[in-house]
Amino acid sequence: MVFYFFGTMQGLFSAALEMSDAVPPAIESVFTGGLDGIGERVVRTLLENLDRSERTPLVLLTRSAPTDEGSQALLREFIAREITDRLAGLLDTPDAAMRAGMVNVQILGLAVARYIIRLEPLASASVDELVTRFGPLVQHCLTGDPT
Repeated sequence: MVFYFFGTMQGLFSAALEMSDAVPPAIESVFTGGLDGIGERVVRTLLENLDRSERTPLVLLTRSAPTDEGSQALLREFIAREITDRLAGLLDTPDAAMRAGMVNVQILGLAVARYIIRLEPLASASVDELVTRFGPLVQHCLTGDPT
């Protein structure tokens, strides 16, 4: 059925990313309120949404991306469209793209460690603890002194 309706698994992933009703409102919540507290909102939104289900398209794409070029492209496109470009657009700095890229490193690293490798103590830490610890790192990437 997957191949009949979507052609490939990547077609299914792409359709799931486009059709998900839960992802856009969650992402919109990150950008509500501007830059103040955005680091904590980014981390909380990521963790709360990925904790709901290990079968979310983003988790599935992240798992398959290291070995599948199609999944890599879909993941890059999703991150660029929904996170990087929007974060960079909030910043009024010449290094806005680099700062947004640094956020991607933080959130992808956290997602891989917690949901794919299941690296302890990150895998069993509470969302609140990880927001408290990673939120300021993400915030610094965006608004901190670049030196």
